[in-house]
Amino acid sequence: KFSDPKKDQSIMLALAGERDTVVWSFKKINEKFVEQVKTEKEEIDSFVREVKDQQLDVLVTYNGDMFDFPFLKERSQLLGTKLGLGIDGSEPRGRKKGMDSAVKIKGIQHLDAYQMLRLLSRLGVVSLIKFDLESVIERLYGEPKEKVLPQEINDAWATGNGLERVARYNKEDVDSTLKIARQYLPLVIALSKLVKRTVFDISRASASMLVEDLLVDRSFKQNKLVNNRPKEFEVKQRMAQSYAGGYVKEPLPGLHEDIAVLDFSSLHPTIMISHNISPETLVKEKTDNCSPNGHSFSLEKEGFISGALKELYESRMKIKKQLKAMDKKDPLYTQFYAEQQALKIIMNSFYGYLGYPRSRGYSIECASSVTAWSREYVQQVAEKGEAEGFTVVYGDTDSCFLKMPTTKTKEDVLAFVKKVNSELPGVMELELEGFFKRGIFVTKESGEGAKKKYALIDEKKNLKIVGFEYVRRDWSGVAKDTQKAVIQAILEEGNPEKAAKIVQETIKQLKEGKMPKEKLVILTKIQRSLANYDSIGPHVAAAQKAVKRGKKVGAGSVIGYVVTRAGKSISDKAELEEFVEQGNYDSGYYINNQVLPAVIRIMRELGYSKEDLEHGGKQQTLF
Repeated sequence: KFSDPKKDQSIMLALAGERDTVVWSFKKINEKFVEQVKTEKEEIDSFVREVKDQQLDVLVTYNGDMFDFPFLKERSQLLGTKLGLGIDGSEPRGRKKGMDSAVKIKGIQHLDAYQMLRLLSRLGVVSLIKFDLESVIERLYGEPKEKVLPQEINDAWATGNGLERVARYNKEDVDSTLKIARQYLPLVIALSKLVKRTVFDISRASASMLVEDLLVDRSFKQNKLVNNRPKEFEVKQRMAQSYAGGYVKEPLPGLHEDIAVLDFSSLHPTIMISHNISPETLVKEKTDNCSPNGHSFSLEKEGFISGALKELYESRMKIKKQLKAMDKKDPLYTQFYAEQQALKIIMNSFYGYLGYPRSRGYSIECASSVTAWSREYVQQVAEKGEAEGFTVVYGDTDSCFLKMPTTKTKEDVLAFVKKVNSELPGVMELELEGFFKRGIFVTKESGEGAKKKYALIDEKKNLKIVGFEYVRRDWSGVAKDTQKAVIQAILEEGNPEKAAKIVQETIKQLKEGKMPKEKLVILTKIQRSLANYDSIGPHVAAAQKAVKRGKKVGAGSVIGYVVTRAGKSISDKAELEEFVEQGNYDSGYYINNQVLPAVIRIMRELGYSKEDLEHGGKQQTLF
């Protein structure tokens, strides 16, 4: 069961930092990094003494807000000691931070790396599917990290056999947490300096909070009043309003070669700067600076929000210029890179802030004008590209995909980009993202091109996969791996027959019961309390069964389940991965609901049917 501080001991406690990593435990463990103490109380006291002795500025945990500190604090009280980590000897104290709890330590910045990665994932800095430490380390660094299961820890502690493995696991946990912190702390500090908030606050913030803090600071500097927060009735009114988003052109389905991808650099921020979009620059009379949806903005005086964006943009361009001239090994390079990254994050959050119902700077006129202009500029690039002899195979929000005919060269593409830029206003700029050897675009069941779903391969054999199941967490590993292998065979080798054989071999392996359990896990997030679900899907059913076994699963938990053989419905068959034996899976479900749906759209473009793939038939047509 999930650890309960009222009855469960803290059997090991570890700290990593500038000094060697140390693990404290009150049982004899034959590892040099383990410091043996006599009691659990002495273990906690030793940890507190070491933290005080090192005079830490930042103390990093992984989910310390929700587990480590609440657990240790309660254990300390029960043992008659004090978790006095604060500069004045005070204990960590919890407080509400949005929907979550946050733990503060007086005089030390508590950075919860788990919360930090959740923020960076929302901001698009990292791409994470699951946030347990093992999954994060493998995803970020490509390093497998051993997972020691709770029952294995319990058995080792009870019998004394395998305690060295548990200690190494504990050490790896803190070393891994420190590694994550060292990589991303410079960015958090850069954001902290930018919006005048502490590291503690930044790591638990949202994008809109970062923008708002920056604007409040700018208001103070310019001696301007800050807008009031909206009342709840205003928020509800705003939430009832909507407007059109970015432009997405239906793709030309099929396999295409020699594709140049062009995209606008920071499209929304540069539109706001170039057209001076800010709530107070909005004017009723028609001007030359009128958005395609009919809203006009004055150019006589720089807007408050557009002015803030301009300052950020100019700062970022200056730093990027400095970075080009720097050696990447220079210690200052990391700092400068983090600063430009922080500027980019804040800049790209401004447009969303304008349309966020709870923001002080909300303006549906401004937000809708930004997207109206963005649609117009992307469509203009497509039209100009067609006029120049290119074929537009796809357009997406801020990008345009041009197919190069045999009569066109890469130099022609660069000349086209230069020509477009000469006609753009202000600081707007079209860039070449890259040249791609091949790309595949698929159709929906209805027969029209599927938007935001494509795969490309560049000249260095790097894959770019967007929208396919491979990049989603709610599909099994076997489906995603098969899909990626199929895409690779088609794009890298131009070999549809090999792609078909990959699918057929996967189906064969599934039918024979040889697929490893780890490849069958489907990850899903529990969005709310299990009791509040009206419709019981497989993930909810699996979670409910796990709770009956004593596992703690609540709102916000990301769970991994397997569809087993036992039961009538899919929900009946769903069980959490840890409760499933190897080989116990419903092969029919994984073939028909996972593998085939993940590849059929791709293979259909190459003349293969579902029956061809499932039964090993031959292709009927070739695209």
